[in-house]
Amino acid sequence: MNIKELNQKKSSVIDYDPVDIEQVESIWNKEISFGGNKIPDKEKFTLYHQLHNLIDAGMDIRYAFEVLESQIRSKKTREKVAAIRKEVVNGKTLSDAMADSDHFSKYEYYSIRIGEETGRLGEVLKQLFEYFEEKMAQRKQVISALSYPVLIFVSSLGAVSFMMFFIIPLFEDIFQRFGNRLPWITRKILALTEFFQGNVGYLLLAIVVLVVLNRVFSSNERLQRAKEFLILKTPVFGPLYRTIYLARFCTSMALLVKSEVPIINALEMVRNMINFQHLERPIARIQEEIMAGSSLYNSMKQFPIFDFEMLGLVKVGEEVNRLGDFFEKLSRNYTENVKHKTALMGSVMEPVLIIFLGLMVAIILIAMYLPMFELSSNMGM
Repeated sequence: MNIKELNQKKSSVIDYDPVDIEQVESIWNKEISFGGNKIPDKEKFTLYHQLHNLIDAGMDIRYAFEVLESQIRSKKTREKVAAIRKEVVNGKTLSDAMADSDHFSKYEYYSIRIGEETGRLGEVLKQLFEYFEEKMAQRKQVISALSYPVLIFVSSLGAVSFMMFFIIPLFEDIFQRFGNRLPWITRKILALTEFFQGNVGYLLLAIVVLVVLNRVFSSNERLQRAKEFLILKTPVFGPLYRTIYLARFCTSMALLVKSEVPIINALEMVRNMINFQHLERPIARIQEEIMAGSSLYNSMKQFPIFDFEMLGLVKVGEEVNRLGDFFEKLSRNYTENVKHKTALMGSVMEPVLIIFLGLMVAIILIAMYLPMFELSSNMGM
């Protein structure tokens, strides 16, 4: 098949999609899952990076996997790579072997298939390892920015809990001996302490039940959409949450469009792997409108999830026929925006949480010592 025939085949929306794309699991969601059969992102980055170097050097895919298998330190990952190599040796394509292994997302083996069909496997492998490199960097940035505020929050929670469960009950015994009417703030703190002491078991059980229900009903579209809506409306985390998913959308679109995937197929693949309903539904509508003859820009501009920066660059990208480059530029912009926001959020949260801890401790101390001050004043009179 010559290049012209291959491009005509790729341009066909009906003939291009050889694999059923139902029940796609998001690679962004799997990273926070417990257990599972997927290869960790760090090992995927190493795998794609080394495989790209070997393929780029002109090595045959089968021999490249033999070399790659000998370099992998993790026993589990080495066994998975060995199984894929055997499938390839037996005559399967790399994308089919990856699809059957259940160790990779459909995003990955669709990308590999695109590389195989277009003769650009090395370029696709490069884009994949850069994709996972950026993903890991983004995660480290978030962890680095939030680790200290989370530590402060946990410390403050522990300090307040210790005072409410051990210190305040000692004062309560002293107050009962006085027999005088306690100040309003002291009565409220004592009532709150009694509530937590009497219901701590129920509170812990409620937290466990909520966690279990969240995992059980995570596939429920209505609950998932409601959870997304609440997060998006949160003043600080909402814009960050939205920007993260826009960055992932643009990264995926850049990879697919630059690999010469038809825009309809690219949108379909991204919609099935993005795992974010506030993007999934608009993408489905955009697909319908493009099929009806609308441009990508005109289809996207009616949805508020896409900001003016994205719409402007998409419009220019369509006009100059460089959508892949402009999606790549958007991906970098959003990623830098996420880094800036997470760093800023961490620097703002630190003093806020310290002040919160100080206020909580101060309120409890005032509530405990105020009756003693009043008793001293009455005795002085």
